[in-house]
Amino acid sequence: MILLILHTGIRISDAVVMKPERIKHGKLLIYTQETETPVWCPVPQNVIDALKVCDGGDPYYFWSGQGTTKTMITEWQERMKKACAIAGIQGGHFHRLRDTFSVRLLEKGCRSKRRRYYWATPSKSARSITRRG
Repeated sequence: MILLILHTGIRISDAVVMKPERIKHGKLLIYTQETETPVWCPVPQNVIDALKVCDGGDPYYFWSGQGTTKTMITEWQERMKKACAIAGIQGGHFHRLRDTFSVRLLEKGCRSKRRRYYWATPSKSARSITRRG
């Protein structure tokens, strides 16, 4: 899950309910939480390979489908806190990975306008995260 969020910037709630069919041709289709805007986000091959290892035949990569999504999100947040504590990282949480993803987009020349599409801007068609070029 850490690799997925770090390289796509998706929310933990989106990661928990992510189904394998959301990835096509090396891109992840998500709908932004606030506006339900469809967005295609490139996924590096190493993340796709790691997700294949996580695929245990359940409908989702990180949730069996049993129980509530809220409970599963809380469980993953607790796992992240424990992993950060073991690694000596104070205040570690999943949103830091989203922050890092955003900074990496800026470093690679992604325009702020494109980043806004990914996080909240309404649209009638799927947007794509792209580099300036």
